[in-house]
Amino acid sequence: MENRIRMLSDDKARGEHENRERLNRNADEISDARRQLEDLKFLLSDKTKQNLDLNDELARSKRLLDEKYFEAGRLREEAVSKGDQNNDQRA
Repeated sequence: MENRIRMLSDDKARGEHENRERLNRNADEISDARRQLEDLKFLLSDKTKQNLDLNDELARSKRLLDEKYFEAGRLREEAVSKGDQNNDQRA
């Protein structure tokens, strides 16, 4: 009977120890996951800022391209007008 009680006591102690070890591992995993989540949040924030900066640069480039396109059209019209004036003066 004492032997049976000792075995059960040992089993209980072993089970408690295993449960504590499992709890500690789970707590460590949760801590690691939280740290990874914070790192990912930081990276996401950084990438979002980079994306906004690139979108601003793209918008500026598009505006500059539009300005150059309109300036090219204006210069083309001006060149045609000057060509017409030259033809008129030659005639």
